Amino acid sequence: MQNQEEKNQPGAQKNSSQLTGIERQLVLQYLMDANVPVTLTEEIEIDQEKAAENEKSENGHRIRTVASGVFPVALPGEQITVLDQGIILLKNPPESVKVFDGKKVRVQFYFNRLGLYFITTVKAVKSGLALVIPSVISKIQEKEAKKTENFSAVLCFNSNSSSEKNISSSVNCGFSPEYPLFVNPKWSDVEEPNQQEAKKYLEKFVMLLRSDGKSIGNGLFLISVVRFLSDKNFSQNQPIEGRKNPPQIIYIDSERLV
Repeated sequence: MQNQEEKNQPGAQKNSSQLTGIERQLVLQYLMDANVPVTLTEEIEIDQEKAAENEKSENGHRIRTVASGVFPVALPGEQITVLDQGIILLKNPPESVKVFDGKKVRVQFYFNRLGLYFITTVKAVKSGLALVIPSVISKIQEKEAKKTENFSAVLCFNSNSSSEKNISSSVNCGFSPEYPLFVNPKWSDVEEPNQQEAKKYLEKFVMLLRSDGKSIGNGLFLISVVRFLSDKNFSQNQPIEGRKNPPQIIYIDSERLV
């Protein structure tokens, strides 16, 4: 009975990742006072049952469910005006932003290096586009690192210093479920909207390797490389701005480790 009463208390259901009322007011004041760059990404509604089905593996591959669009658009602070009413006004928005008119978007930004976001709908007004800042502003959550007992990697290297030479250093490498190891990557692994940019990277790297006389082998490792570089969502979902993360292994075979 006591647990049930606690659940009925106001605010008991509040997610710990959401800002409190005071925190939200501080963030709003920060947005109004500073030229804060933001990133807009279309938010796509997903049927939870279908999403659960999509998470099931197929032929040994885990299918990733995308919760937001793959066309994030970064806006510099000088293009944004935040009104006292808690409304973000975009005057003379670029064409890349006009496509969001009438759509639900995820707005991400950093407050004292802490990654924050909120979900709102873009609406057209006489002066451009407007986004109402909702009551709920959330923190970007940490992605749980992939843990495995069967495989681990430590990167060891020597660094030259002015005081000491050949200092041995090492760092534990991370893994991502988005880049399964010991599985041959396929071009279809690259998100379709990113394939054009990934192709440009691929052509450039092949040309550079050949000009240096280096062996490309079967070239499968390059798929993981260009997929990683063309992933527009990667840098936008960091919970702490500018934080250095451990190296992440995205490909491995008998000859190469990327």
